[in-house]
Amino acid sequence: PLPLGQDHPACEAVRAGQAIFAPDGPHGRVAALPLNVDGRPWGALLLTFGAARPFPPAERQFLLTLTQQCTQALTQLEARRHLEEQAENLTTLNRVGQTLAAELDLRKLVQGVTDAGVTLTGAQFGAFFYNLTDRDPDGYRLHVLSGAPHEAFAEFPMPRMTGVFGPTFAGRGVVRAGDITRDGRYGQLGGMPPGHLPVRSYLAVPVTSRSGEVLGALLFGHPDPDVFTDRSEQLAVGLASQTAAALDNARLYQQLQDSHALLETRVDARTRELAEQTVALEAFAR
Repeated sequence: PLPLGQDHPACEAVRAGQAIFAPDGPHGRVAALPLNVDGRPWGALLLTFGAARPFPPAERQFLLTLTQQCTQALTQLEARRHLEEQAENLTTLNRVGQTLAAELDLRKLVQGVTDAGVTLTGAQFGAFFYNLTDRDPDGYRLHVLSGAPHEAFAEFPMPRMTGVFGPTFAGRGVVRAGDITRDGRYGQLGGMPPGHLPVRSYLAVPVTSRSGEVLGALLFGHPDPDVFTDRSEQLAVGLASQTAAALDNARLYQQLQDSHALLETRVDARTRELAEQTVALEAFAR
């Protein structure tokens, strides 16, 4: 591959967005024709010739038509690739969703979600932070970690509703950065604590219930830049949506279990109380 800034007909054609015909020059006799897919530069078609080439109008028109046909073919391939990618995403998320729907233990649930997120997004490590704002307006607690030991987060300050974490924990949307160390909000953290996992690629997705409550957030990281793609983000958003539904179900199940346990406790207490009263009445009757 050639750097886009290089002094070369192919690079110049891509930069200018128009064909370059060079009958003779330092790079030989070439025709460089830019290829654009969906309005974005995709590359260039470069043709080189051994003999002098005046590129008459008819030949130029032929090469431009050839370029249009190449562009149409590339556009179709990109569309097909996009559809296949979407289908693969749906299949993957449906498979994960079926697993989540069957899990009612909260800790196992979020651990499974975080593990799946690391695999799906290509992250090196991931974390799920649980919402504690009912006790602390800015509070979130690390619930589970995947791809790294908990000691790696031991000295890391818990996320607050400021800086790089704010948009995620407020439920305002996804934060994705190719290199979070270059993000102005990153400076509010004062950098990473000594010994903390190095993070450059960063992807954070809020987990929001059907009622609009922010239940927590999924955070994914990688020490290399530009790891997370549009597909990574789509998968993380889909996973967060499924996680929210599964958490709602798990919390409802837990509430039912707690209510049942409380009812049993009250019934047992009332049964003992009635038994004691019966014994007292029998003793009084004698």
